[in-house]
Amino acid sequence: MAFMGGGLASHDDSYHTGSAKRGGINGVCPIGATQKVPNANTTRGDPDGLCGIDTNLVSEGIMELVAGDQLLDSDDSSENTSSTTYTLKKTITVPDIRGTLRISFRLNTGTDFKYAYGRIYKNSVAIGTERTVFTTGFQTFSEDIAGWESGDDIELYIKAESPATAYAEQLRIRGGILPNPW
Repeated sequence: MAFMGGGLASHDDSYHTGSAKRGGINGVCPIGATQKVPNANTTRGDPDGLCGIDTNLVSEGIMELVAGDQLLDSDDSSENTSSTTYTLKKTITVPDIRGTLRISFRLNTGTDFKYAYGRIYKNSVAIGTERTVFTTGFQTFSEDIAGWESGDDIELYIKAESPATAYAEQLRIRGGILPNPW
């Protein structure tokens, strides 16, 4: 049905089927709604009928996230190593969420003109981009990494070029809730 110029379009609710006729008022849930609406969104596989929550968000009690700016967890302590091989310095275990996370950390070298390296690992396997600094000032690196599941370990490994020391701090995990398609 086309909108009429300058006026309001009429609406025939009889064309709605499935979830459009259930939940809230005419299938519309207010923003921030938390009440359960029987049979809402069942055509999209929502067994609980959660008003305003996309069924892709929650499965078996685990929330699906996308990379975003909401701080979920952090380890801001400063760690260092003089090792020339990657050394585990920080670990944050993923809680009951899954999806893509924005992971950031700060890195510097204790000696100008010597390299310090940092890299994100998942369950002891390198997954992030190798980051490099060449000066004593901290630099912040951020990367969106997909495929995280509840119970995975997000790990920060660092190493230094001899005879320097690598310093890392502020391992931060951020995410955002998938937007509701309604």
